Amino acid sequence: FLLAHPEKTGKDSERPVSFEMIYPNGDESGAQVNAGVRTFGEISDSTPSFRLSFRSKYGATKFDYPLFPTSPSGTFDTLILQAVGSSDGVGTDPAAYLQNEWLRTLQIAMSGLGSHGIFANLYVNGRYLGLYNLIERPNADFMASHLGGEEDDWFVANQAGVLNDDTDDQNN
Repeated sequence: FLLAHPEKTGKDSERPVSFEMIYPNGDESGAQVNAGVRTFGEISDSTPSFRLSFRSKYGATKFDYPLFPTSPSGTFDTLILQAVGSSDGVGTDPAAYLQNEWLRTLQIAMSGLGSHGIFANLYVNGRYLGLYNLIERPNADFMASHLGGEEDDWFVANQAGVLNDDTDDQNN
């Protein structure tokens, strides 16, 4: 559904998925968790980005795994699989693979706070979709896990409006 209709967004387009981290070199143990997945943001050269949401209706409400080695947090309620480039995985601009991740790393180095990310090869039902940047979503859960307090203590917004994972109305 997601690949056939990447233009569909919002909670109604979310589908259950088994999210698995597999490390090919065998040095690290992987992980598996059930989640919801939906397309996220704009489609880049026909390659959609995805939002993984961990909700009780799929299983665990948090993904508890040390995904990012330099992150002080190991629990996540939302992760983003950010597409970079074209559907063949090569991309139209090789620098695009590094630009956003470099900016996030630089922000963390300068301020101590920012979204962590890693690169991952994405397969959906055995079909290779290409290289993706798997990142933390800087929402209220992110703020609470990095700086303390509860999610309700934080007001988080970006250029699109208020970030609230429980609603599709970003300007509510």
